[in-house]
Amino acid sequence: MRKRSTAVLVAVLLACSLAVVGCQSSPGQEYIGKWVTPGDPQGGLEITRNGDQFLIILVTNGERQPAIFKDGSIVSSATGIRFTHIKDSDTLTAAFFGMTGEWKREQ
Repeated sequence: MRKRSTAVLVAVLLACSLAVVGCQSSPGQEYIGKWVTPGDPQGGLEITRNGDQFLIILVTNGERQPAIFKDGSIVSSATGIRFTHIKDSDTLTAAFFGMTGEWKREQ
């Protein structure tokens, strides 16, 4: 009986480990979600998967921009704006037209 319990425990732990690895193995997964502009909830964006690429949806007007994962960042195919994920603070940053932007993950 003890061997069977150990085998079941090992199987459950292995399944959980594979599930975690599977979720993290998709490049750009950390970008998926809703992001808000600090101090301006109307200035957010949402990043979703679009097949093997991504889609950036602007909250202000619903505009949709195709994007790709390139060199560790999400890059809008429409504007060329590169979004970088800062893991420690779970924020996105981008520089565009001489300005910078920052977004926090929506809670």
